[in-house]
Amino acid sequence: MDGMAFAYWGPASSDQQRFTAARTAALVKERERRKTSPEYTTVDTTTTTTTDYIERSISIDSAKSEVSGATALQQNYGHMDPIRRSNTTGSGSSSSSEADHRVCSPQVTQNVPHKVLEVGCGSAYWSAACHDYFCTLGYTDVAFTGLDVAPLPPNLNKQGINWTFVQHDLRRMPLPFDDEEFDLVMLKDLSLVLQIGVPFQKFLDENIRLLRVGGTLEIWESDHVLRSLLPHPPPMSKQLSEQRVADQTATFLIAPGTPFAPAQNKFLQQANAWIQEALDARRLPPTPCARIAQVLYQEPDCLSNVGMRRVAIPLGELRWERDSHKHTRSNSDVATAASKKKGKAKLSDSGLTLDQLALRQTALLTVLQMIESLEPLLKEVSGKNSEEWSYWWASMMADLLDPSDSSKAASTGEVLEVGAWWATKLASD
Repeated sequence: MDGMAFAYWGPASSDQQRFTAARTAALVKERERRKTSPEYTTVDTTTTTTTDYIERSISIDSAKSEVSGATALQQNYGHMDPIRRSNTTGSGSSSSSEADHRVCSPQVTQNVPHKVLEVGCGSAYWSAACHDYFCTLGYTDVAFTGLDVAPLPPNLNKQGINWTFVQHDLRRMPLPFDDEEFDLVMLKDLSLVLQIGVPFQKFLDENIRLLRVGGTLEIWESDHVLRSLLPHPPPMSKQLSEQRVADQTATFLIAPGTPFAPAQNKFLQQANAWIQEALDARRLPPTPCARIAQVLYQEPDCLSNVGMRRVAIPLGELRWERDSHKHTRSNSDVATAASKKKGKAKLSDSGLTLDQLALRQTALLTVLQMIESLEPLLKEVSGKNSEEWSYWWASMMADLLDPSDSSKAASTGEVLEVGAWWATKLASD
């Protein structure tokens, strides 16, 4: 979800689209070169696709051309200009501040932590982004610790971050930290690591142990099985700031009344069925976003102030959005006013800005990468051999990622569902 976090908080759509176009062209060229080599064997010459796979990356070269004052996040992951945001008053302060948060818990922004632990840190993108965010608040000495089974992160100490990496398999407990050592513990994208039931409950208890009293536990997840969003306006958020960000990004807040239906695209239907079967066999949750709140509420003696935010990000411009040229779920003019003040140009056949379309493109690439990463499991449950899988993959790519029709991708309403949950640790009796 690192790519989604980057996109949601501010991709410069023109830079992103140029990079994506260049990368796609390079992949097509490489594919043509492989076709002419003796080792290459084609699966089906009647079916073509623009790429063999999708690679989501950010050019680091652009960061080198920036001034020496670039942030640690920019130096490690490349630089892209942030989205220009504005609220209805024109000050741009409240909506921009809300959208730029690297943590969702309101307590963290009110009481900045001294020590932060990111469990399953991967590339440590979130830690670097969170450091930059805290620096904007005037806190430059926050200590970050990352834990993962493989040493993937760069040495963030070289970029001025108080950073410690601990190599450890998070399934082996206890974790190598003292009781109440951290003020904030972040659990991000771990639904495919721990099984449902006792293993996850023990893991949650272990992370609560690491929190000091009054500290914050925050969880980010995304669903692996997709649904389609129906063209009915879901209820507005009680929090105006949350609705403002949703309007600006053309995303949809998920509430109990949000209308969904099963995925309509035939390839996503097949992928859903295979993912469901593969994860069920391993007792892993295909839709973790539906479970996390329930787990947190089951800890009334340990956790309080449980909060959450769930968001549906369409994989492309929705068919009913194109027909209406506006977001039917919004009863406010916030998005329109903000768009005019930002001076963002809209596509001639779309009611979305370039930044909004770029976010949705990132969601689609995230889904495609997820399916690609699960290829060994999905080949097993689908019964497909390598040639059959390659044919299916090429057909799906041609259907979802047709470069001649940018509005085609998932226009039947499929969305990527993501969420954040947080809670505060209580004092033990």
